Amino acid sequence: MKKKEVTPLEPPPATAEEEKIPTMIIEEKQHPYYAVDYVDGTPCDLGGDGRRTRVLYVCYEHGRNEIVLFRETSTCEYEAVVETPYLCQNSAYRIKEDPVHNIECRSLDNSPAFPRLYGEHVAAEMADAGDDVTAQPDTSEASPSHVEPARPDAGPIVRQFLEGTYCLRGGRGWWKYEFCYQRYVKQYHADRNGQTDVFLGYWNEQTHLDWFRQKEKRKRMSDKHVMHYYSKGDKCDLTKRPRDVQVKLRCAREGSASQVTVYLEEPSPCQYVLTVETMLLCSLIETVDQDGLFVLE
Repeated sequence: MKKKEVTPLEPPPATAEEEKIPTMIIEEKQHPYYAVDYVDGTPCDLGGDGRRTRVLYVCYEHGRNEIVLFRETSTCEYEAVVETPYLCQNSAYRIKEDPVHNIECRSLDNSPAFPRLYGEHVAAEMADAGDDVTAQPDTSEASPSHVEPARPDAGPIVRQFLEGTYCLRGGRGWWKYEFCYQRYVKQYHADRNGQTDVFLGYWNEQTHLDWFRQKEKRKRMSDKHVMHYYSKGDKCDLTKRPRDVQVKLRCAREGSASQVTVYLEEPSPCQYVLTVETMLLCSLIETVDQDGLFVLE
């Protein structure tokens, strides 16, 4: 198709006074977008005119310039949504986040340091945290009572996460992903026909140790993050080899204890890097042994 007039990655400077930037709803949030029309495509079998596509670019800091939504809006007319970090350089195209107000609670004499339902509050808050990440336990029997994120023994939520029963889910667009600590990492998408799962890697402690010890430890761990290796995932169509993923667990120096950021990158075909960043990991990272594994009492 021929592109019409404008360049997609160089949007004109826009302010609210100059023009009203259009928005669309993606996962219940208003996203400003920048539109580019492509015309004169392959002739339509029904009408005879050339097919047309409108590409909507939206800001996403961790985007990789990929199409996350494609649909036919009318006969031989299409719409594609592309998430790109380049558009985020223009503040007018950033998502307007709702303000977050911190609440500080102080316990009375002879009272617990935290309310019994604080853990449930944290779990609910994590489900609504930024970057479209939710934390979800694998079993309904796990009902956390409280959490103290300042210590390695931070309570049921952290312990369930370390036991692999409290999994993190994230992702935008067609593919989403799930991380269960020391169990597996997978991508999945659901439609009317059900859910499709692609496992990116499984945890095996000896495989991790072999991988970790082959690398310079200084590159695989620091006072802010540690790397773990998950291997023998589903077979890759491109490489004909099992998928594998390196999981980077990072200490977040800012934010609240309930905020978790999870995002996935694919630096080479079917080899992935999953980053998990939260303040809950800061004290845990201080306990890692020489092989990058957490040491808990």
